[in-house]
Amino acid sequence: MNRGGEIRRRWALTALALGMLTAVAAGAQPLSPLVVNWEEYFQIDWHISQRAGQPLLTGHVHSIQKYGAQWMQLLVDRLDASGGLIDQRLVWLPSEIPRRSRVYFEIGVEPAASYRVAVFDYVLPPLP
Repeated sequence: MNRGGEIRRRWALTALALGMLTAVAAGAQPLSPLVVNWEEYFQIDWHISQRAGQPLLTGHVHSIQKYGAQWMQLLVDRLDASGGLIDQRLVWLPSEIPRRSRVYFEIGVEPAASYRVAVFDYVLPPLP
């Protein structure tokens, strides 16, 4: 697929996901990662801090195998005190992840008892 086609595909997936986020708020099925077993290829470390009195989720996505990634989206779940889902948000990673490297991210979030972060989707970069 050419780059233009890939970009259109990504925009379509994002529009679909945003529609699904609205559905989650209305009580429909929550989103789950589109990539099965993403944990075999990527690791996420993150923590919550404060910036100007607002929660800020910061961390890194690490490529732990021989693959990097382009167009990665993270799925951020806000959870209540009992672990129930409040809402979900999709966030684009700010850059490509080179293989066996990491990328830093910051995400402003609304207050919650806890959070969950997962890789939602990504594209493998072309081979050199």
